[in-house]
Amino acid sequence: MRAEYIVTADYLYLPVSAGKPEHLLEISVSDADGISRKIYEFNVPSGESPDGTYDFNYMAAFPVGDHIGSKLVMTGDFADAFFAAVRFGPWEKPAPAWRQPVVHAAAYAGLTNDPNGMYYDGEKYHLYFQYNPLNVVWQNMSWGHFISRDLLHWEQHPSVLFPAE
Repeated sequence: MRAEYIVTADYLYLPVSAGKPEHLLEISVSDADGISRKIYEFNVPSGESPDGTYDFNYMAAFPVGDHIGSKLVMTGDFADAFFAAVRFGPWEKPAPAWRQPVVHAAAYAGLTNDPNGMYYDGEKYHLYFQYNPLNVVWQNMSWGHFISRDLLHWEQHPSVLFPAE
């Protein structure tokens, strides 16, 4: 299946059906000259229901702001309902399933894995960690990003690195 969109905002949101069978999703953009290049490739769990609706747990955000106005093409073995659920928008902090304070950093959704780096910029602490925003298993490893001012209250920010080919 193939779907085409025009990038209209800074983030692409993909519907995630954690724990369901996975399918390869390739995401490409075309520049003004019509030259296409792949920007992302992920294994995404897909949750189509027998009635044709799309059952998903959360939306995973990926930066596409450098491509606003460009054609974005997604290809993969997904139902029409998956592609219909895709959307563009600004960064939206996911609603956590727990109350603050969170004594240790924990992603709002997906798999949180090993920390990869922490630094203090003189004002706040930044913690980067292995992160799969697209499922609850080790795969599609990205670098997630948390920020804290006191090492007690953590807030998740947009991911900063994504897997390359």
